[in-house]
Amino acid sequence: MDGDFVLYESIAILAHLEQKHPVPALFGATEKETGHIWQRMFEMMNYARDAIKNGVVRPLARGQAEQVGGKIKASAIEAHGMLEWAESVLSGSLYLADENLSAADVSSAKLS
Repeated sequence: MDGDFVLYESIAILAHLEQKHPVPALFGATEKETGHIWQRMFEMMNYARDAIKNGVVRPLARGQAEQVGGKIKASAIEAHGMLEWAESVLSGSLYLADENLSAADVSSAKLS
């Protein structure tokens, strides 16, 4: 919330914050940084978050484990592989996209 202006989607909030407070540049200071940050954000969202949220958490929360048991296991394996990939990226850097904290790190902090 910013005065009477309200946002509730995390990436929209990050974009709003960057416009209001441009330093540090959460979406990159150069076109290459921006592209890399967006790539990492979508990699984490499309391959880890979707597998965790839609493939594991929602079916378990809805009591559908018996109906989709094999799909839950497949999603968990997919998510685990993606998180291992992210761990390998972070083993050589403090951050997912570049040498600074970015929207990729903030948006990936909440995977479920």
